[in-house]
Amino acid sequence: MDSKKRSFLKAITWKMLGFLILPMIAILTIGAKSLILLSIIYHITMFMLFFVHERVWNGVEWGKKKQL
Repeated sequence: MDSKKRSFLKAITWKMLGFLILPMIAILTIGAKSLILLSIIYHITMFMLFFVHERVWNGVEWGKKKQL
């Protein structure tokens, strides 16, 4: 189980990824005829990044509570 501090830090790092990724995707898709394309690309990318983000945090021992 994660401590509150660990969960908070995970939430902050996740949100920071969102602030970085959306502008990069927007720049790459300038000239796209449809905002639906941008939305689809963004959500697929964020889904994949969320998975990687969680796997990375699974390897971090800081803040984990040991089960008895």
